[in-house]
Amino acid sequence: MKLNKSNKGRQFRRMIRTVIALITIMPIVAFMYLFTNVKNEMPTETVLTSAIIIFIGWVVMLDMLLLHMLKLHVKSQAAIEKMQEKGMLEEPNIKSGVESLESVFTTLTTKVKESFEGLKEMSAQIDTLNGELAKKMNALVTIMHIHEIYTQGRHEEEIFVFIIDKLKEMLKLTKVELILENGQKQFVPFLSGNKEDAIQNPFADSDINFISELNKTATNDNNGHDRSLEFLCRYMKVNNCFVVPLLLRDNMVGFLAGGNCLENFSFSKDDISLINILSKNIVLLWEHKKLSHAVAGLEIYDPLTTLYNRKYILNRLDEEIKRAVLYQRPCGLLMLEISNLEEIKKSSGAIAVEKLLKEIATTFKDTLRPIDISARVEENHMAAILIEHNRRQCQVTVKKVQEALNKRFENSVHKITFRYAVGETPIDGRSADELIAFASTHLKNIC
Repeated sequence: MKLNKSNKGRQFRRMIRTVIALITIMPIVAFMYLFTNVKNEMPTETVLTSAIIIFIGWVVMLDMLLLHMLKLHVKSQAAIEKMQEKGMLEEPNIKSGVESLESVFTTLTTKVKESFEGLKEMSAQIDTLNGELAKKMNALVTIMHIHEIYTQGRHEEEIFVFIIDKLKEMLKLTKVELILENGQKQFVPFLSGNKEDAIQNPFADSDINFISELNKTATNDNNGHDRSLEFLCRYMKVNNCFVVPLLLRDNMVGFLAGGNCLENFSFSKDDISLINILSKNIVLLWEHKKLSHAVAGLEIYDPLTTLYNRKYILNRLDEEIKRAVLYQRPCGLLMLEISNLEEIKKSSGAIAVEKLLKEIATTFKDTLRPIDISARVEENHMAAILIEHNRRQCQVTVKKVQEALNKRFENSVHKITFRYAVGETPIDGRSADELIAFASTHLKNIC
């Protein structure tokens, strides 16, 4: 290797020197030609000596330049050989580079696709969570709405209809039935949102017993086919159904059932949870309704006028009739009707009518004797038991009541018309119902 390098250096040096010599001869010849032309002016030896000195100086300078160029050449060759030994100057493999780029591009594309699929899955999961959250929010809003309309004093039947309609809407049910116990220990369908007529005892005793033994919501859908619930599917004409007993202190007061005709359908856990929540609200409302009826049976006063109510006056009138018959004493009944009350309500509103009824009731009661018993028997009817009053005495009392009412409402903005009737036992009736019926059919204006 070293010999080859030195030979290459010598050859390069010789080549440079030859080129320089050839290039140098031409100016020397020219120089000598010039001096030849002036040889008569200068000695020949002086001219030759000057030419030789110039030539030697020229050669030395070129040799120094040549050595410097040679060193640079040798260093360049050494550097190139080292780079070759390390493989740095190997010819690049273009094909393998392209393949590498293709591989990298394919890998990146695969990663992007995987990331995109992951984003799609995450988006689907987010949509599912949003749907579940929307269902829960809808259920919460429904429960709050139930409590709101309940606090507004709406009837339980209206709230039952609202619950049934919301359940059909939220679970996309074809039909929902609310079966409740009536006073005769019979289970009959409540008039649901579809306004179908109730059917008396549509279920067999065995079906009712089966539902009463359930302690949770039972379903018949794609997840599980329960033959014991086929009677409900047939009754509601659906493919999938659910039923949940309405239990009040371990006693079944009814049940809630519903279903749809969808294929491959199953009730989810959230659906079951919503059904259970709404069924508990139904039980609470049913209990409140039952207690309200019980309390109403104990009440004896009309809440608006503070007079006795119809139930109390019927019981008390029966007692007074029996006493009158036993002791051979008279007992009369006075009936008062506000004949144009409905017209006043349409023109002035319910609030004005309530105020008017309170004023009429106060005047009516104050005109009677302390021992007489006054009551409100209908919306626009008031009555009074006139103790030990015969028909003539009852008519005198009617005159007093009429004068008092006319005076009280003489300057009223409402033009009120009254009708009156009186009855006496046992001539006009031997019981409270007969006497009130007689007075109701003999109402007339008294001038």
